[in-house]
Amino acid sequence: MKKNRQIESYLKNEISIEDLILLFDKNNFNKEEIKKDGIVYTPMYISDYIVNILKPQLNETIFEPAVGHGMFIFSLLNYIEKEFKLSAEDARIIVKSEIDFASYVKEYKKVDSKILVDILVKHPKEIKKRFNLEGLKEKDLREVLGYLNSGKIGKSAVLEVLVDILKNGKADLSKYKGISDDDLEKEVKKIVKANKGAPINALMGEVMKKFRGKVDGKKVMMILKRLEKWV
Repeated sequence: MKKNRQIESYLKNEISIEDLILLFDKNNFNKEEIKKDGIVYTPMYISDYIVNILKPQLNETIFEPAVGHGMFIFSLLNYIEKEFKLSAEDARIIVKSEIDFASYVKEYKKVDSKILVDILVKHPKEIKKRFNLEGLKEKDLREVLGYLNSGKIGKSAVLEVLVDILKNGKADLSKYKGISDDDLEKEVKKIVKANKGAPINALMGEVMKKFRGKVDGKKVMMILKRLEKWV
């Protein structure tokens, strides 16, 4: 139970990986065993330093023959998080996927790294689970990324466009054509007026329902917060 609590503390970011390792060694090895067997972990500042010098690429194979506590693996994941502005979870997903993520980042510069992870890994799984559809090819993903990168669709439309491609063999972009910022603000004002007194999250839901896949949720929320000050 004690070990489980320590792992939980690490997963909740209450203790560092180094603290977890020290606690693990303390609870599993006595001082004589540590001295006799040479059980010494590489400090993270050293593994971080080496990884930052090497600047590993996502399409490279990382080999650590003396893996031990896995400090270099943790440093590698930290490096990927910072390099590509990913969460710890998304960094692990990308490493496991073996996708050449760096090439996508380079080609689709206007697409946020998190959205890239969604499109390349998460959306295909979600589509299979929700719609029982599969078979997306790399060219399909690149097609949608191209639309998003060029501003032809908003990120909220991506999932529906992918489903459209699987169902119909192609995407009908006319269904997802966005509207100008001025027109969006006018429509948001109408919705706010028609739902006077409604909480901001409810208003957000009404706007997104009307413009499903055609507007950026962040942009809508910014407009609603601005209008909230004047209502």
